[in-house]
Amino acid sequence: MKHKSIHFRIYDFKLIGRWISRTFPGPISWFLKAWLYGLETKYIDWKAKYEVEQAIKEYEKLCPDFIEDREVEVIRTKSEVKGLSNFEIKPK
Repeated sequence: MKHKSIHFRIYDFKLIGRWISRTFPGPISWFLKAWLYGLETKYIDWKAKYEVEQAIKEYEKLCPDFIEDREVEVIRTKSEVKGLSNFEIKPK
């Protein structure tokens, strides 16, 4: 029985996958590589979230006036169209 091939995306995981293929028999090798593929997917998700959070922190350091919960003032004026209003949003 031929198992579906598992393709890793990160070079280190590819090396581990090749080692598993050479060391273990077919079904055990496929199971271990499937588990390793799941681990690689979780690692990629974690790494992407971590890098985005670090970039946001770096941006906040560069822009000290950046405030996430800034209060705003909403100015509502009448429009020329009946039933509609114009809105203008300004920071307080």
